[in-house]
Amino acid sequence: MLLHVILTRKQESAFETKHARTLLSQRWDSGAEFYGFLIEVLSGKVPLRETPDAWDNLDERASLDLVRAFVYKDRQDYEMAEVLFNKAINGFDDLTWKSEIAISELEKVSAVFNDSPITIGSDKGADKTVNVSWSTRKDISESEIIDSSLLSELTDIEQLEYVLPEWRTLERVEQVSPPDPARTAFRMAGLGYWKSALRNCDKVRLVGGRQSARRLRICLLQAQLLRLSGCKNQSLAALQKLRDSTIDPWYRDLAYMLLGEVTVKSLSECARSYPHYQLTLYTALGLRSEAEEDVATALNYYRCAMDSSLTHCPEYVFSKARVTALR
Repeated sequence: MLLHVILTRKQESAFETKHARTLLSQRWDSGAEFYGFLIEVLSGKVPLRETPDAWDNLDERASLDLVRAFVYKDRQDYEMAEVLFNKAINGFDDLTWKSEIAISELEKVSAVFNDSPITIGSDKGADKTVNVSWSTRKDISESEIIDSSLLSELTDIEQLEYVLPEWRTLERVEQVSPPDPARTAFRMAGLGYWKSALRNCDKVRLVGGRQSARRLRICLLQAQLLRLSGCKNQSLAALQKLRDSTIDPWYRDLAYMLLGEVTVKSLSECARSYPHYQLTLYTALGLRSEAEEDVATALNYYRCAMDSSLTHCPEYVFSKARVTALR
């Protein structure tokens, strides 16, 4: 569906089609939420200045670069489009429709500046030969091309063409190797290491104009961990910020509940038919009960969270660990 929207983006009412509306309707509890966000970027609803950090993993980063490249191309900013299509190609692990369309589009925008082909190596060992020229435009943000820590070591901008492809490979390896701090935060919290979990929460990207499941769950967990770590005022401020800044009605209601502004009963009724709601609600209630040193109630809430059977979610793993630790 995303491919269809990309290919028809210049048509009248392109973002009002069935395909577009279906993706735009997806929320944090859907695996297609990110594709809805990409359509918002493509349509201009989300400003480009809010997009560079709106990814949660490397595949999302490459997909976002691809869509941003199309936006710049449509604005006839071919130099910036060239940079981002290159970034997308280097970011995708496999030859999929997204990587293929990035290669095809790169050929088109590169032809504006340079007709000589160069070869881009893929992770599979196969080479992709495209017409490409690294932009020499001086007003492109350096962070779009290469990390500032490496730029500080470069004395001649011409070295960029030599360093960049190899450095990007190293960058991807370094980013894949460490464990996901979001899941580590839940694992540490499951063991009762509140401050260690809090430090991992601080490592999670929470900016970028997007409210994904990963970001929302970390914002809520972080607020509750602050209270468990003895920072009650900071916890209160974090919950108020979540309540006021989130556009998702469910997480906003969870913040309202933890602030005492809505009842547990009202949210329990809402969660009855939605496993994701059930899991997040009772995990939050279990953490609140632990902060109040009510172990029996916390155990009951954690068991209710596990009744959701969403074994792939970090809240489930956390609840299971707390049941083991507390009983």
